[in-house]
Amino acid sequence: MKKLLALMMILMLAFVCCACGGDTEKKADTQEATESVPVTYTLEINADSYQEIDAVTLNKVKSILEARLAGAEGDYSVTVDEKDKLFTVTCLSSIETDLLTRKGVVAFVHPDGMPVMGNSDIESAEVKYDEQKNEYYIKLFFTEDGAEKFKELTTDSVGKTTEVYVDDEMICAPTVYAPITDGQVELRGDFSEQKAVTIANLMNNDALSFPLAIIEK
Repeated sequence: MKKLLALMMILMLAFVCCACGGDTEKKADTQEATESVPVTYTLEINADSYQEIDAVTLNKVKSILEARLAGAEGDYSVTVDEKDKLFTVTCLSSIETDLLTRKGVVAFVHPDGMPVMGNSDIESAEVKYDEQKNEYYIKLFFTEDGAEKFKELTTDSVGKTTEVYVDDEMICAPTVYAPITDGQVELRGDFSEQKAVTIANLMNNDALSFPLAIIEK
């Protein structure tokens, strides 16, 4: 009798464990599906003089948005209403809206407080993962002119702190210990993977002339 009861208890526990595991898998699948669903945003120009913005400017904005989304995950589409000066963007819900709304103005600031480098000095920005430190970082490769500017900046900044901004957000403020002459640098700032991808995409593209605002989702 005792053996029978023990066997029944084992079977009951196995059933409960299997049921719980199934629920966990279902929750994970549901969460993944929720994070990956496409959403549509309507964006407007967040500027005082938007009436003066012409079709050429609107299509330039469209091109920049498309380039940013091309560096993110999933399918996307961008359309522009030239009459009402609105943009309709469809992308995955997991993409940060910063990628759609921010100007994305990059600035490398000299220790004297003056910005000396920007978007046009960057050849490419890549997201990397450091297994030893368990952190994501951004590796920048500069253009030929950008590499020369960065060499001058780091030469002037030895023993001092330089700051790197995207718009008004300081993403890192490294202390320079020696001139950097090879035209590349690693930016580390305790980034999540998603944050690193967003910043890299902003750095990889031209800046918008004005920010955008989401008016409908």
